[in-house]
Amino acid sequence: MSGPQGPDPTQPWQPTQGEGQQSGEDHTQHVSPWQQSSGDQGWQATVLNNMGWCHARLGEYEQALSSGEQAIALHQELGKRESEACAWDSLGYVHAQLGHHDAALACFNRSITIFRELGDRFNEADVLTHLGDFQLTAGEPVLAGEAWQLALAILDELQHPDARDVRSKLAAAYLAEASARD
Repeated sequence: MSGPQGPDPTQPWQPTQGEGQQSGEDHTQHVSPWQQSSGDQGWQATVLNNMGWCHARLGEYEQALSSGEQAIALHQELGKRESEACAWDSLGYVHAQLGHHDAALACFNRSITIFRELGDRFNEADVLTHLGDFQLTAGEPVLAGEAWQLALAILDELQHPDARDVRSKLAAAYLAEASARD
């Protein structure tokens, strides 16, 4: 076997309890030679998005933004719309963590639009769920409920088991709203 050894660069690294900054840097150091030596730009863009996600999970948001923006640009150049939509979703998460409300909304909406144009109903619902989660943490429970309602309608139509989780989010939001009115 030739080439760099290390974690599978096509899969996002998830820190486990006790792992921290050094592990994220190690992952990036292992992935970068593979990414740079590969002639497959689509694969490179996917790796960039996954590296961005790793940085985001570690709280390294500036690095996450850089990797995510590079991934989007490369996916756009290659015309890989589904992968581009996934990268917009990841970038929305990063902007949400940074408190960039308008940028997060724009990223999530861009992702939703692309998935809708592609007819990818499940991923459209998935990003609508992320949008609802973001709206709730941003103090917009009504907008969160609207996004979750849209996601739930799609998931019910698809008879997808994730509908149960979205239904639970809606129920909890409605109970909290009712409790706040009392």
